[in-house]
Amino acid sequence: MISRENLGILESLYNQYIQDPSSVDQSWRKYFSALLNEDSDNTLEEQVSVQNSQKSDVIASDIIQKYRDKGFLYTNLSPLGSHSKTHDFLSLSDNQNVDLEKYNQQGITNIQQLGLFLDDIYCNDVGYETAHISSVQEREWLYSAIESQSHVLTDEKKKNIYTILAKSTQLEEFIHSKFRSNRFSLEGIESLSVVMEELIEQYAKCGAQHIFTAMPHRGRVNFLVNIFGEPIELLMSQFQGKSFFHEKHNLYGDVKYHMGYTNNRIINGHSIDLSLLFNPSHLEAVVPVLIGKVRAEQDMLGGKYDKIIPICLHGDAAFSGQGVVYEYMVMSQLRHYNIGGMIHIIANNQIGFTTDTIDARKNQYPSFIGKALELPIIHLNSRAFEKIPAIVKLAIEYRRTFGKSVIIDLHGFRKYGHNEQDEPKFTQPKMYDTLSKLAKSQDIYKNHLVRKEGFNENDLISIQSDFRKSFEQGFEQANTYQVDDSSIMHGHWKDFILNHDPELDKSLTTGVKFTDLQKLASTIFSLPSTSNPLPKLLSLYDNRLKNVQEDLGIDWGTAEALSFASIIDDGISIRMMGQDVCRGTFSHRHGVIFNQEDESSSYIPFNQISNAKLYIGNSNLSEYAALGVEYGYSEHNPNHLVIWEAQFGDFVNGAQIIIDQFLVSGETKWGRSSGLVLLLPHGMEGLGPEHSSGRIERFLQMGAQNNIRVLNCSTPANYFHALRRQVSGNYRKPAIIFSPKSLLRSPEAISFSSEFEKSFQNIIVTSLAQNKKDVKKVLMCTGKVFYTIKAHLEKKEKQNAVILRLEQLFPLCVRDICEIINQYSADVEVIWCQEEAENMGSWYFIYRHLTGAGVDISYVGREASSSPATGSLDRHNKQSDNLLKNLDAMIR
Repeated sequence: MISRENLGILESLYNQYIQDPSSVDQSWRKYFSALLNEDSDNTLEEQVSVQNSQKSDVIASDIIQKYRDKGFLYTNLSPLGSHSKTHDFLSLSDNQNVDLEKYNQQGITNIQQLGLFLDDIYCNDVGYETAHISSVQEREWLYSAIESQSHVLTDEKKKNIYTILAKSTQLEEFIHSKFRSNRFSLEGIESLSVVMEELIEQYAKCGAQHIFTAMPHRGRVNFLVNIFGEPIELLMSQFQGKSFFHEKHNLYGDVKYHMGYTNNRIINGHSIDLSLLFNPSHLEAVVPVLIGKVRAEQDMLGGKYDKIIPICLHGDAAFSGQGVVYEYMVMSQLRHYNIGGMIHIIANNQIGFTTDTIDARKNQYPSFIGKALELPIIHLNSRAFEKIPAIVKLAIEYRRTFGKSVIIDLHGFRKYGHNEQDEPKFTQPKMYDTLSKLAKSQDIYKNHLVRKEGFNENDLISIQSDFRKSFEQGFEQANTYQVDDSSIMHGHWKDFILNHDPELDKSLTTGVKFTDLQKLASTIFSLPSTSNPLPKLLSLYDNRLKNVQEDLGIDWGTAEALSFASIIDDGISIRMMGQDVCRGTFSHRHGVIFNQEDESSSYIPFNQISNAKLYIGNSNLSEYAALGVEYGYSEHNPNHLVIWEAQFGDFVNGAQIIIDQFLVSGETKWGRSSGLVLLLPHGMEGLGPEHSSGRIERFLQMGAQNNIRVLNCSTPANYFHALRRQVSGNYRKPAIIFSPKSLLRSPEAISFSSEFEKSFQNIIVTSLAQNKKDVKKVLMCTGKVFYTIKAHLEKKEKQNAVILRLEQLFPLCVRDICEIINQYSADVEVIWCQEEAENMGSWYFIYRHLTGAGVDISYVGREASSSPATGSLDRHNKQSDNLLKNLDAMIR
């Protein structure tokens, strides 16, 4: 009804129509078109008739749009009780006659019937949020899909739904009867299994090849067996305290509700691979890892989004509360991270541990972030079992049509506390009084099928007992179950091994004939005129080419470029992501040449070498999700070199959860290897506490069981070898490389041809003495401080010292260090020198390992500090001077 109250809306729609007629609903287009039809040949009576018809259409459109935009606010979503809200959408009609001709197919002839029709769609047990989507095309598509849905199911489909519910319920009850340990039960939201099975079935039918799933621990134990096909015997053996892995692998393992599994299923004749990712208790941390794995697999298939499917399950408190959700949701829509959209399913328990929703979020629903990203949101009562197939179909078709994510907010509850040992009535007494009186999902649906659909009750009960028997059999066989190696090094990792022996690194060959590097230099440093680079960049490339061709000394940026080129020439592609990596934070890389006349046009010199490519791109301003994606990519594809570079090493602490829970521990917990490289610019150069330290000490503290490589290279050639080593051999290890800043342009930090033909050097020895018997001091250091020490000692004409540069800090070659020290006199003094504060850097780590090997070692460096560096340049310079003064005092 057009009234004074909605004239503003009408005027806005009219202005929108004038700008772009296709931007408004079809009924409004007809209305405004009639209003503006000044050249009509119709009589006045005919025009009045048209106007009245249009007015009726507008009334109907207003009613329909109210349902579409606000109907979700009046839905009955919670199994804990019915809603009390009522709407007044039909009051717009003022009991006027409305032309509903286009709804006659649904048997709708009056406004009340229209209301009943729309109530059932938009205000029943499913709610749709779409008004926030700006694309008219997407909204119209959704309206059509939603309003044409059919929830009529075959008896076979109904029985299948019941079977899934029964299997989920029986497993939970069986485990509960046998073990009084935590499992994070699915009970209260069992239909999550129905949603997942429906997704798998429909995607298999569509020709999908692999579904990757990330989920928290709630329901994971159930999913491992019932959805992903983990043997029940294996699960039961874990409840009995046994390991997921064979003891020969010497892996620590993880709790059962963190484990993953990969399996192949045949569904209605369609083969599909299913992977449930391993995950920590840090909720949502696994989703960026999933994005990386899916992107890696899609890249292998040439970007086939419909073949490789990401599904993410979330808890309501985590999805609305964890900041990384926003990071990865935004990131997944960007070109370097796009995976064609995800299916997000929120297991809405209406509680977070003991926190009520009123304290967990301001919004009514946990899915509100979807509005910011213009994603459709579907709210679903978890006991609307027969609505699930159509909802899943809608989600799949939307993702396939628009390449965007969909959020399904599944409203249920949690039968027990946060875990099965918890007492929830301490904090939610009323909620748990209510839900304790509710029937089980399997029983609700069984009674419906028996009473309303004519199913035989005994047949349905026998389904429950059959599952119970199979679980009992698995329990009995658990004691003798033998763990196999199916979860270790499979798929793309089948030709690789788990390596716990750091000595194997010494056998890796990374050298390249310099003549081959010179040929590659001609390719990557010779820019075509069509690339139209900035003139100073052309000069830089010419200089780099000259230095390589004439062996005049190769700097850091050139060495990195040569390593990239040689790796690509070996047929290995490189993925490099991070903030500002295309140019490099310090303008040292220039891996992408941007056309000065057309910024949308760029040229990547490395992609002219072979079929292998350099995929390099700037990330959004994220560390947590960004590093998670690259870890996932590297963990999935061992045949790529994957690099993530921090803008400054200091900012890596924004990704600490990914480092702690995945990068350094993923191998021993889950048998997941990775060859990911972290480049962390590091060095005390007077830039303050947030632009100085990549926190070497933290990575050294986390080093154990040959889990990572920690490097602080001092020469371009050793950096060259470090990168090549990452894709050498039949095993992979993450490398944390503390990369330089000032050394990038230092005339001292250069390498020559012969150094590139060797291999990585763990230790570099520089002697200032004429012979070994003159050595009285062994100075040990790592990184750029070597150049400071060397220049100072040469200036002081100290000829009684030898400098040991530790290029690799972990695994630490203690035996090699001791062998070098033992070459000198027994009374030689060993001194560790670093530019970091005493309680930071490598000192404590070096002291512990060398004193444990019988080496007496002293310290020279900055005093202990709670901050990595000073913000005062004067104080920084004084600290640097004091370091050298203290060194002088030690080496007299």
